[in-house]
Amino acid sequence: MEARQLPPSGFPAKISALIGIAAMTLVMTSFAAAIEPANRNNSATPTGPVAQKRAAVSEAVRPSADEMTLAESRARRIVSKHLPELRGMLDRLRQRDPKHYDRAVRDLSRWARRLETAKKRGEQSYDIELALLKSEIAVNLLTAKLKVRDNPDDRKQLREAVESLEHSRLERARYDTNLLRERIERTQKLLAAAEERIRTMESRSDADRNATYTELLRKAGRKE
Repeated sequence: MEARQLPPSGFPAKISALIGIAAMTLVMTSFAAAIEPANRNNSATPTGPVAQKRAAVSEAVRPSADEMTLAESRARRIVSKHLPELRGMLDRLRQRDPKHYDRAVRDLSRWARRLETAKKRGEQSYDIELALLKSEIAVNLLTAKLKVRDNPDDRKQLREAVESLEHSRLERARYDTNLLRERIERTQKLLAAAEERIRTMESRSDADRNATYTELLRKAGRKE
């Protein structure tokens, strides 16, 4: 499902700005969860020395200016090509909250690389990843709208968007399962071939080994 352009025409400017910031915050959360799913289980929030150490590590690995320029280029391309509904919100975020803008750029850049990797695997993989991205964006944008202003139409669209997201996730799970099944089948064939080689080696008789020994002596120019 394609997410609609937000905010709609005629929306009060203040509400539009609130929707933009809220939507981008939710979208960034979605990016982080999708790209680094292992973090979802980290329910404990570190404090004290642990938190300070993590902050120091984060600061140490902060992308360089060149890396951020490249990330921003990737982010802008993916927004222009696939997520035009984010363009205005991303611009506002850049002006009002540079820190979260940088985070959004990094997350969008990771999504762009994820799509590039999927494209190398094939058209089906690319289509699945793109559908998943758009579905997550649609759900988060509509959730942001409802957080600011309740609306029956938005509720209906959100229900449809959730169904689309669940479908995309199911397609991704099926695709991953098929890949795993193919890998297992290839591994089983390799295992069968290896076991056959072992049986062949075990079936060699003393006469076979003596013949090999005699042939090697002959090559060496020696007699038995």
